[in-house]
Amino acid sequence: MVQSIIAFALLLATLMVGAFLVHVYSLKRQMYLVLWAAGWGFYALHYLCPALSPWIGISSFLYSLNYGLFGLAGICFLLGTQLYTRTKLWLGPSIGAAVFILLWSAANAFQIFAVPSIIPSAVIYIIVGLLFWQASHPADFRNPDPIRNHAAGDGHLRGGEAPGRA
Repeated sequence: MVQSIIAFALLLATLMVGAFLVHVYSLKRQMYLVLWAAGWGFYALHYLCPALSPWIGISSFLYSLNYGLFGLAGICFLLGTQLYTRTKLWLGPSIGAAVFILLWSAANAFQIFAVPSIIPSAVIYIIVGLLFWQASHPADFRNPDPIRNHAAGDGHLRGGEAPGRA
């Protein structure tokens, strides 16, 4: 029972994040906000079955549905992140990944194989993290030499002076 209360709280919290992103979208009109809101919506729905489990029971179908929704949320986050970072949109591979995750979840629900679809979903979340990391460290990718990157950054610290010099 306690786990279902926690799942309800997480469901409501993630729905609030999605609603906030919809509000921000109404102000800024940036498409990545819609995709992130959809991602948070799918992520919230993945808490629905655990929240209702004391009343509807637990089954492999529901767990597979949860993992499928988790994967769809990751794909929405991926597409939104690509729009946000202005990188090439992987629409075709994302559709393929969504179909793959849903088929994997269905095979898991019908107990064709026991490996949950959260494994490929985790790969999608890692890619999203790498995209954000790459966008926040663009100099590291243009100039792979860490010594030159460090030296180039020194001039910005004190108006052209290197650290340690007064």
